[in-house]
Amino acid sequence: MIRNIRQRQKDAALIVASHRLSAVLNTDLVYFLNISGELVIDRSEELLKKNKEFFNLFAGQRKR
Repeated sequence: MIRNIRQRQKDAALIVASHRLSAVLNTDLVYFLNISGELVIDRSEELLKKNKEFFNLFAGQRKR
């Protein structure tokens, strides 16, 4: 769905709020508000590698 929107609206900024890993993986940047209230900004792949809290949020959704 996000990919389709991006193809049609190439010059638009798209803000997505989601708890679905598939939606988060297709973004340029992720703004993640952790349990301490700290805003962490990075690419989804990097957050999955470096941030245990972000990783755990999507633990049940990863492909095995």
